[in-house]
Amino acid sequence: MTLVTTTFSSGVISASELNTNFSDITTALDSITTANISSTAGITSTQLADRYSLSPWHFDLLPHTRGATLSASAGSRTWACDTGAITLKKATTRVKNGKSAALCLIEVYVVEVGIDTTWPLLTIKKGTTTIGGAGLSIEAAGYHYVYHTNPIDNPLIGFQDNETIEFILNGQSNAPTIRGLSVTLWVKEELTS
Repeated sequence: MTLVTTTFSSGVISASELNTNFSDITTALDSITTANISSTAGITSTQLADRYSLSPWHFDLLPHTRGATLSASAGSRTWACDTGAITLKKATTRVKNGKSAALCLIEVYVVEVGIDTTWPLLTIKKGTTTIGGAGLSIEAAGYHYVYHTNPIDNPLIGFQDNETIEFILNGQSNAPTIRGLSVTLWVKEELTS
């Protein structure tokens, strides 16, 4: 740690000497690194200004193509949705004991989609709760999002350890087509101490 420029033992302290010392202290505080903090300091995640990290939990739900090659014709590379609800994937959450996690944003990407009176409907559930309140009608290729205003401070739903996340695709009584479907759940996780 840097010492101050001027030390005082007796006499009158000038303003410039005192200001120099404050400048030294400011510089020292601005230069603190991990090496300056003892491993036994006992700093916990709750004492940090931002004690959360944002992590992507990525799930590939349907492959890019069902054709033999990536250049297969449009009709042979997409899947027809079932007329009812079909579970594409289930996963379990992993959250460290005593820590919190929350889903801030759902990012859905689809390579190609086609209508058949209705569009494919993607529903994501935590247990029996539909995340975001309703399924997402996928009406175009590209990115689709589900989130609240200010998603980091106002997440969609909290997670505990070992909860089931389910991804359900529904043709809504018809057989719309789709391919290259993936979902990224952006999860705010509390840092460990």
